[in-house]
Amino acid sequence: MARRRRPSARALTKSDDAPPPGWRELSATTLNEIAGGMAEIAPTPEAVVGEYERSLWVYAAVSAKARFCAALPWVLKRRRKGKDEVVGEHEVLDLMERPAPGVTWSDFVEACVTYLELAGRLPIEKAREGESDSTEPVKQLHPLQPHKTKVIVSPKKGITGFVYSPDMAPQKYAAKDICYLTYFDPLREFGGVGGMYPAWVSNLLDRNAREWNARFFRDGAHPDGIVTAEKAVAPAIKKRIEADFLSRHKGTNKGRGVEVLEQGMKYQEVGISHR
Repeated sequence: MARRRRPSARALTKSDDAPPPGWRELSATTLNEIAGGMAEIAPTPEAVVGEYERSLWVYAAVSAKARFCAALPWVLKRRRKGKDEVVGEHEVLDLMERPAPGVTWSDFVEACVTYLELAGRLPIEKAREGESDSTEPVKQLHPLQPHKTKVIVSPKKGITGFVYSPDMAPQKYAAKDICYLTYFDPLREFGGVGGMYPAWVSNLLDRNAREWNARFFRDGAHPDGIVTAEKAVAPAIKKRIEADFLSRHKGTNKGRGVEVLEQGMKYQEVGISHR
């Protein structure tokens, strides 16, 4: 069985993983700036990927596309003059049948598409049988979390390696041991733009609206109206008036009715509508 290798990367010069110039992380003041269009708000990679489990709409959209792609049939063909030949047995098909222990091809594709839609880029580790011989065939494929992976770039050689920082010590990979998939990024040569980046501000406003709604129903303790009297009213009379008022108007079928108050009493509406 192939073991997940931890090869040493070649000389590390700089990282192309930083946000474009002018972008900055979300701060406590950005909501006010969003309203006035005063600043570009760039989410962190962790925030983009994390919205998958925090936002209903992000989860629904991304998971629908990922599962659709995972269900597509895949066919391996050998290029021939005229009609291509369908290949029935090949080591690539064996790898697709079981990319990693306990992982099906559908699981693998769903994970890959999910990361690409969220982060716009995906590093895939190519695990081989040997510890150091990169000429051996690939036996396993492991998607790495893009928000925990930095791309190492040389001005002359391009991508020379990757640094993966999961919940353990950072691991270095040579460029030849990673299959790096990206969506087009007009600002960074080796970056990637997923669907969450242009949708970030809209999703942020929607999330804050949901939080405001939750606080409205949880903490909005105020009366919808007040009955005032010119003189002091005995407690027993207060309870009788309140019970009588609610019995005639409380409920979905009793609202918007006419109420005639006792002499000297006035009704003042103070409720705040949800709108």
